[in-house]
Amino acid sequence: MTLLEMMEHSFTPLSIGGCLCAAMLCSAVLLIDAVAAAEPASGNSGYNFLGVRKVPLEKPITTDRPSFGDATVTVPSGHFLFESGYRYGHDEGDSVHNGPVLLLRSGLARNLELRLGWDGYVHSSNNRQGFGNTRVGLKVQALREQGLTPNLVVIPEFVLPTGDKEVVADEVEPMVRMAWGHSLTPSTAISGNFNVAARADTNSGRHRLVYAASLWMGFALSTRVSGYVEYFGIFRESGLGRDTHSVDSGVAYLVSNRLQLDAFVGAGLNDAAQDVFAGAGISHLW
Repeated sequence: MTLLEMMEHSFTPLSIGGCLCAAMLCSAVLLIDAVAAAEPASGNSGYNFLGVRKVPLEKPITTDRPSFGDATVTVPSGHFLFESGYRYGHDEGDSVHNGPVLLLRSGLARNLELRLGWDGYVHSSNNRQGFGNTRVGLKVQALREQGLTPNLVVIPEFVLPTGDKEVVADEVEPMVRMAWGHSLTPSTAISGNFNVAARADTNSGRHRLVYAASLWMGFALSTRVSGYVEYFGIFRESGLGRDTHSVDSGVAYLVSNRLQLDAFVGAGLNDAAQDVFAGAGISHLW
């Protein structure tokens, strides 16, 4: 049996859901350990309205926007990070507007964050329009960069069918994302994602696996401006369409250490991918 066949037989929606539940249970254990070993807070110490102790904010905001891949660190304990944006895509005469895409990240402990997201409103020039789905998940910091050891985060997530069937699936879709990253120089870094999701097939009524991978390189242009270039691919099981390959590039501007503006643009590398896409966003940490 090939590796793909093993994954196809092993990663059913039920087993993926079980893996996600196990990951969330492990995250709860990490939460207890992290709280027990939490560093004493000072400066902006205190508790947020969830009762989580706030740690001092020592570094500028780090967001999951605007790249395809995810940031390889969690939100500082006791703080909230709100990310929002707009995306435009054009493919073979069809234009799609999507926004506002929202993500609220809450630091629950040193190595753990809670994530609540909404995919926004989708409007297509071919009269396909409606609200997107809701997402709920966790981000767990499994490794922190030290020497040759990279940052590594695991993101178990469920997509909940709260949107309109005209634009999104009406089934629960579990997924797991893993992101790694490492500094190359004081001003450059490299990172990547590997994702596995069980997507609902509207034609057959069953879930099928979709894999995704990305490779990202970021660089500091100044103390306030950073940029990146990235490749990402989405690899689908039979019945969910063709694989897609794309590249994108973007910039982020730190208005302050807590407020960031961003913009990106990209293009498809094959016929199955969107011809062009672009977007912009704003993020705030408090």
